[in-house]
Amino acid sequence: MRVYVTKIKEVSEEILEDLTRFISKEKKSKLQKLKHREDKLRSLVGEILVRYIIAENISIKNGDMIFETNIYGKPFLRDYSDFHFNISHSGDYVLCAIDSKPIGIDIEKVVPIEYETIASNFFTVKEINYIKREDFKNQINKFYEIWTIKESYVKAYGQGLNMCIKDFSVDYNNQEQATVIREEQYDECNIKSLNLEASYKVAICSFNPINFKHVTFIDVENLICNFIYT
Repeated sequence: MRVYVTKIKEVSEEILEDLTRFISKEKKSKLQKLKHREDKLRSLVGEILVRYIIAENISIKNGDMIFETNIYGKPFLRDYSDFHFNISHSGDYVLCAIDSKPIGIDIEKVVPIEYETIASNFFTVKEINYIKREDFKNQINKFYEIWTIKESYVKAYGQGLNMCIKDFSVDYNNQEQATVIREEQYDECNIKSLNLEASYKVAICSFNPINFKHVTFIDVENLICNFIYT
């Protein structure tokens, strides 16, 4: 397992246009539907990041990469059943996790919100009580902690909106490490939460042990140059 991080910087429209030459027609179509430039940039950087990672780890040229999706829309690399990846982005960061088994990753920028309504719609009573045990200032951090875990769990299973996030519960069971209870049983997946700067929460869900020592930072300018000038 490895986790890669890149921090987005402002790039020109010319460079953005150049980068689209390296992605599929389907991805280009999806990018064109995004209304905000920031969302387009994050999605595009995520796409070239995963292509860079694949080239680095299994030596496939960009032009030879063939992506498909499962019935729920989760992408995978054709002909490489032991290579799994997942991308997430928020604010200034784009992350990609890879593993030999299905994996999910989620990053969220922590911003002040009235989280109670969201929690009542998507969280279990146990999760809400876990948040409420904290002092008021720390409740928002715990909300994002639970939210990223739930998102990473759904992404690891690759079922998208077909899995209701209120149908399972994040549980700490008096332990520091979180687990997931689904259908009244503990799931066999592994969960890890971490902070990426003080204002970002990250969660990883994997069916392998989570034992990576550090995240791998990739400079976005080097990432872009790798595609445009090589």
